[in-house]
Amino acid sequence: MQISDQIIQVLEYLAEKMGVTIDWSQQNVLPYVQQICEKYIRYEIATSVMWLVVGLMFVASTICWIREYKYCMKKFDECGWSSLWDFVAMLCVVALVLCAISGILIILVQMNDIMRCIFLPEAQIYSYIKSLMK
Repeated sequence: MQISDQIIQVLEYLAEKMGVTIDWSQQNVLPYVQQICEKYIRYEIATSVMWLVVGLMFVASTICWIREYKYCMKKFDECGWSSLWDFVAMLCVVALVLCAISGILIILVQMNDIMRCIFLPEAQIYSYIKSLMK
């Protein structure tokens, strides 16, 4: 199988996924390919924005949990359960750090995807086609 046949198969798969039909017998296929590429870039930006919101929610929830952590620390001291608080505090700190790090990583990765889709859509399409050909 030649490379051009593989590319056509990948484009057919992408077109089917985006709801576009391509008639390969026509002389001018470029408008169809451009339409598929535009739809894919819009789809990628939309999913990246959704994941960006999820990452922001992780970071915002970390900030809220820090406030609750301080409140719980005061309550445990008032009740005299300081020995139990050491264990709970360790679990809380680990959960807060994991939540903050995962939120920041999600934000960074999705911002990279959004910038690549805006400034280099060809690179995004190329990496998607390359991942399908594996």
